[in-house]
Amino acid sequence: MHQIKAGKRHQRLRFWAANSKATAAIALSLTLLLAGATAANWGRPMSTTQGSKEKKSSEVTIESLAASAPSKEYIYAGGRLIATEECGYSISPADAFYSTAGAEGSVNLTASAGCGWTASSNQPAWLTLTSAGSGTGSDTISYIVRDNVTGSPRQGTLTIAGLTFTVTQEGLDPGECVYVISPTTISFNAIGGVSSVSVVTEERCAWQAVSNATWVTITSGCCGIDDGQVTYSVAQNTTGAGRAATITIADKTLTVKQKAT
Repeated sequence: MHQIKAGKRHQRLRFWAANSKATAAIALSLTLLLAGATAANWGRPMSTTQGSKEKKSSEVTIESLAASAPSKEYIYAGGRLIATEECGYSISPADAFYSTAGAEGSVNLTASAGCGWTASSNQPAWLTLTSAGSGTGSDTISYIVRDNVTGSPRQGTLTIAGLTFTVTQEGLDPGECVYVISPTTISFNAIGGVSSVSVVTEERCAWQAVSNATWVTITSGCCGIDDGQVTYSVAQNTTGAGRAATITIADKTLTVKQKAT
């Protein structure tokens, strides 16, 4: 009896082992077939029909996700793949300065075609958008700065396509302000370059940096309240003669000299 039971158990083990091998072989075959089908689909030309949601095993379609999303959804053989397309944005100018009277202004937005963006103000009570708060592609963003009837200067920002545009506005009769800049003079060779000037003043005092020459460009920190720093660039001098320019910050002047080639 014990030998018969042992023999039956041995036969069952052999049967299970055979079934396991068969199952593994079938799974491997299915995997290879699916891999071949996917490779065949990817090797075929893509259909670029916008907005299509139809799924066919022999076609690849492209579906935009949303107007504001820089991505597209690729649908292939019943599967889905998200592929991100980079959108580039830039604004000009990056900042502005206003007196207490306020005024209207605008910012130029450059964006890749079809790329969505939004615009908003962090101080809507006095820095207000007057143009659309969203769109696609390049556009002009308009705004208005209200009169500042307070005794203090203020700053607000517009966020446009993730970039920051800063508005600085003077306060009403802030009193006498004392400004100190360093350095007050600087020299460049004919190649030009980039440098900065520091500004020291009181917390209630606003200021703006202005260049009097096109070859000296304020690149950041055009305006501020309290202490700050202004970065500027000097273009290459191809005139054959030495030249000079100034950057005026409040009532102080930085003299920029450049040698000839």
